[in-house]
Amino acid sequence: MTERTPRVRAGRVELAVKRDLKALGDLKASGRATLAEMALVLARAIDGRGAEGPTTTAKLVQELRTLMASLGKADGDGGDDDGPGEQVPGPR
Repeated sequence: MTERTPRVRAGRVELAVKRDLKALGDLKASGRATLAEMALVLARAIDGRGAEGPTTTAKLVQELRTLMASLGKADGDGGDDDGPGEQVPGPR
C-alpha cells in the first residue's frame, strides 16, 4: 500500500499563477502544458515549500517571472511587460 502525501493548501503565489494560467486558455492544445506545470512547481516553492532563504526565493521568483512572460508571449498578447509574470510578488 502506497502512502499519500497530505494535500497542502495552495499559497498566494500558486493561486495567482493558477488564475493567470486559466486566463491564458487551453495550454494543452498549444503545447504549453509542460511550461504551465513548471510554473506551478515554482509557485509552490516560492510559497514556502522548498525555498531556503531569500536568495533562493529571489531566484525562484525571477525564474517564474521569465516562465510566465514566455507563456504570455506565446499566447500572442503582444509581449507587453504587464503580462501575468509581472503580477508575481517578490520575496517577503
